[in-house]
Amino acid sequence: MCGIVARSSRTDSTPLFSLPHRGPDQEYRGGHGNLQVVFNRLTITGGDFGSAPVTSSDGRWTVFLNGEIYNFKELVTIFFLDPSPSDTVVLASGLQKLGFKIFDYIAGMFSVLIIDNLEKKEFVARDPLGEKPFFYSFHRDEILISSEFRSLKRYLGGELNLNPVSISDYFRFGYIEGPKTIDERISEFPRGTLVQIQKDQISKVKSIPESRDFDYLHLDLHEIISHVRSEVMSTEVEYAVMLSGGFDSSSLIGQAKKVNISEVKRASRAARAAKLEHLLVSLKERDLIEGLKGVAESIDQPHSDMASLGYYRLFQAMQEFGIKVAVSGIGFDELFWGYKWFNSHLISINDNFEGRIFWDTPQKLPKLLDLCAGQRTIQESNSNDPYLSAQSKYQRARAEMVHSYLSVNGLGQLDRLSMRFSIEARSPYSDFRLYLWAQSNSNTRRDFEKKTLKKALSPSLFSIARWRKKRGFDLGMMEFLNLPLINNSVMKDLNCLDERKVLPFNITSIGRLSTRERYRLLMLEYWLRGFNY
Repeated sequence: MCGIVARSSRTDSTPLFSLPHRGPDQEYRGGHGNLQVVFNRLTITGGDFGSAPVTSSDGRWTVFLNGEIYNFKELVTIFFLDPSPSDTVVLASGLQKLGFKIFDYIAGMFSVLIIDNLEKKEFVARDPLGEKPFFYSFHRDEILISSEFRSLKRYLGGELNLNPVSISDYFRFGYIEGPKTIDERISEFPRGTLVQIQKDQISKVKSIPESRDFDYLHLDLHEIISHVRSEVMSTEVEYAVMLSGGFDSSSLIGQAKKVNISEVKRASRAARAAKLEHLLVSLKERDLIEGLKGVAESIDQPHSDMASLGYYRLFQAMQEFGIKVAVSGIGFDELFWGYKWFNSHLISINDNFEGRIFWDTPQKLPKLLDLCAGQRTIQESNSNDPYLSAQSKYQRARAEMVHSYLSVNGLGQLDRLSMRFSIEARSPYSDFRLYLWAQSNSNTRRDFEKKTLKKALSPSLFSIARWRKKRGFDLGMMEFLNLPLINNSVMKDLNCLDERKVLPFNITSIGRLSTRERYRLLMLEYWLRGFNY
């Protein structure tokens, strides 16, 4: 939705950078408390009512919000808050009436900068799944804050201070887990946490939410899904649904037009059934390499999901049509056991296993990890979710899948790629309320199949959605990468990565690496080129 940049120094006259692609509708610059703030706004909710800065009626709280509070209308009714069409105004009103307790009732995706004008203090809060990014760095007796790692790194200047633990992360997962980043000078604000910003540190104020006891946990699955989906897909602007032809994305069409549709072989049939305009975006062989370079330039840190290019091209096409919001079906697989590669791994683990289940997932690439032999490794997650230490291995596994895979690989990737084209990505099935429902209601071996989800939804809007396996991005991308012309180009680019000696080890025998391993190295090479390495 927006971009936030801030700096604590009041003596540095160097202009702060802005993030216009994250918010082309408004740019605001001003001093607040100890901070200089730059805010770029993409207007989705609230029109002019949400223009920055937004301050509570008593003058105490100033709020800069990146993201969406989906249940802000409900909060107005429950707590008699300012009946504004802007979720940012409602948040400021909630802070005035409830203080930080308001965050126990908020549902949404957000990173927010809060100025307490009375106490002269500054705070940052992020939602539990951390879809909206927020980074900080302590530099020359000041703190720098940005919604983007890449822009913050360029402001700091100098060489990339390579974090070897992050490289090990990247080779293991294909992305880097927070709070660390690939540069040792920059960290990510913790997810699901409200922190106070101070001169040389951040300090935790409270978890978000503090309590996980919610009234809706007793609802049937189709009831909670219908409620969440209707809130998340409520918007004042036109939106597009990204259709893969699968159950997760096709079911969103039913919400869009309130019609029953099947899961259909072709997404175009689903769109026609709902009387919606359908745009088919094609990927051609000659566009592959340049497209991957575009992905690497758009993504904030090294990332090698083979679905990235598909998302990139979809958002690129949406921008041409003036779309501001894109709706995705991701989330069900992570919440309801949709990945066989992870499920078989989990089932094989002893019920009393105490380690991190996701750490040795079959997605890791051993040959690349061998290059990092001797490097430090860190197994902690960037979340204070108590389910990460639950006794039930199913609850722990779901928590790890959500915080270590969905949050970073799914939601984080969608945010970075969509905002490159000034589009807000929303994912109704990646809602924290659904996550809590799943943790409370689906935690036995009997529940350990995605078909449980289908059965639970049988009385719902999408009961006739067929259950059909999709081919998936990975197969198509690997076929592309193994075409002779593309493979030759890939090998030349991988040799550049080794010749420039960026990494703290030599890459040997590239030709013997698997296609997936070469792809992971290739995306690292393209990302590094963005910093002239």
